Amino acid sequence: FVPLPSNWANRILAAQLPEELRLQIESFRLHLNGTIELSAPEMRTANLDQAFFRADSIHIEAAWRRTQPSEHLFNLKIEGGTLFTPSVFSPNGLHEPLFEDISFRLRPEKTRVHIEDFSARHEEISLRGILEILKPESAAPPTSIDSLLKAFYQRTAILSKQAARIENFETPAVFFKMKVLDHDLQQLDLQISSPLWQQTP
Repeated sequence: FVPLPSNWANRILAAQLPEELRLQIESFRLHLNGTIELSAPEMRTANLDQAFFRADSIHIEAAWRRTQPSEHLFNLKIEGGTLFTPSVFSPNGLHEPLFEDISFRLRPEKTRVHIEDFSARHEEISLRGILEILKPESAAPPTSIDSLLKAFYQRTAILSKQAARIENFETPAVFFKMKVLDHDLQQLDLQISSPLWQQTP
């Protein structure tokens, strides 16, 4: 691989991000196959001192390397991620992990983003699945990242209460598939399994 100057690469990256988003990368490596590796990424916002996401690495794979034509320019692969709940959004006021061991592949398209091979862990619950995210319409007014984070953590607080229903099962695993039907409608399929269920007659 070829190392890239971190200060220069961080400045270039910051210029491509929303103004309120802060992304700091420890090192940049250009591999011979054209993939760019971002080591130890850490993400926060201008109004949050605490990071809400960290990972071991992000790999940016140029779409021109693929054999089939594609309308998107790159794929992202994230490994060893941790999503934190900042203390300002946390019910107990602590900055602590919400999801750990996160990995997935992100494949953007013209109208939506595909997140494939997603895996993560929430306490003793493992998560696996795929999902789609619809890109906002160009005419829609921009939403601040802080507002999006607040809405996200409010929803995860509700889901965490639902997760208590399966916490008595041994190492439960949740498999999910979320598909976007339109801007106002999504389809979510869930399957929950546990070794304890398999042992029950």
